[in-house]
Amino acid sequence: MNRYLCTLIALFLCIGSYAEKGNGCAKDTAKVQVREIRFNYMTKKFEDGIIDKLNINDWVQFVMTNIPGTKDSVVFQAEVEFANGHLEMGTQFGSFMNFNGGKENDGEVGTTESQAAAKAAAKAAIEKVDKETDSAREMINKLNLPESEVLRKTYLKGEDLRKDLNKMNNAKKLNTTTITKDLEIGVARNFIKQYIKSKHKEFAKLAEAAQEDVDWQKNLINLHQLNMQEGNRQKDSIIVSYAVKADTVREKGNGDYYFLPFKVQNFDNASINIKFLNKENLASQDLIIPFANKGGFKLDFSSGFVFNAIYDKEYVIVDAANGNVQIKDKNKELRFNTGLALMAHGYCRTGRFVNLGVTTGISYNLNVQNLNYLLGGSLLFGQDQRFIVTFGGMMGKSKILASHYTVDTDISQSQLTVQSAVPLVERLKISPFLGISYNLGLGTKTKKIKL
Repeated sequence: MNRYLCTLIALFLCIGSYAEKGNGCAKDTAKVQVREIRFNYMTKKFEDGIIDKLNINDWVQFVMTNIPGTKDSVVFQAEVEFANGHLEMGTQFGSFMNFNGGKENDGEVGTTESQAAAKAAAKAAIEKVDKETDSAREMINKLNLPESEVLRKTYLKGEDLRKDLNKMNNAKKLNTTTITKDLEIGVARNFIKQYIKSKHKEFAKLAEAAQEDVDWQKNLINLHQLNMQEGNRQKDSIIVSYAVKADTVREKGNGDYYFLPFKVQNFDNASINIKFLNKENLASQDLIIPFANKGGFKLDFSSGFVFNAIYDKEYVIVDAANGNVQIKDKNKELRFNTGLALMAHGYCRTGRFVNLGVTTGISYNLNVQNLNYLLGGSLLFGQDQRFIVTFGGMMGKSKILASHYTVDTDISQSQLTVQSAVPLVERLKISPFLGISYNLGLGTKTKKIKL
């Protein structure tokens, strides 16, 4: 019996290993389709929204869209890394790719005539906006306004420009209170009031005329302030309109770049790592896009504790009436045993936090000290690290009373005495079990694909 069980467990592990290396749970399709993941360089967003899962054995091509500037101004370093949650497994592709590195990687792969026309129109529109931006800069110079760093042609952004203009206007502190104070209008009014109350009529009349002149000057200051504020608002509006118009056109970009396609490998996770390098200002930026892989057969191993009902029965021989003896059961109540287990879990990835799998394994009970065989189902919780709850059936040996003896029955002392050993035999017993375990990282395996 043990040989049959060992053969079944070995067969399960072999099938799981073969399925893990092969297609496993992935669907078989006659025609290979390449899935595009398109990322907008200008908006820093995916065109199809959030993408968090990849299907095992699917072909994927990453496309960088709306790349600004000339094609030889940006350099990319890209790799895709595959890994299991508890192992350091990975593969990477790619190297430094320059836009002028060859026709096959010049950003024109897969473009149509309509796309080429759209790119040409966008490029012409950007050139037009650049001229308008230069005109706006000349206007700013004429107004003697400080040119902020945000007004540089490469980083012209409307929202940043609005913030900069607000800071500039606040720094000027142009208002009626400051101008009136600087011109000492209040001092002049207080001085004139003293002469209005003078007993000399001529001085009083002159003082009243002077007060009217001062009040008129104050009104002129208010009007001048309103005119200057309105002029500043118009200037700000013109500058911001150029910036917003430039943003709108620049988001269209002037080129797309197609990275080499890759096949999603049979691992738990994948991440696309891209490093941008702008050769004009040497600015760099890293982009890491993590994915949870879905599908593919996975074989995980775990160790932990199992709780079961396989244990040795305990009996005692006692004296009975008429010179006979009886066999009594010392532990009539239900008992549980605890053991250490090593289990293998086969399952198809869902790409979610919980996976459902089939489990087999062996356990060693602590008090009975025998080897047991496990078969059941498991819930695997987690992605990077997995805690596993398993429920199923366990088969193992336990000692029970020999079949020709019965508990609580009179037995002649010619067959059995109080000093005799209780007649026990070993039998295979099947019991339900509950297991709690943690997955193991056995060995280190890497798989690299050169593309």
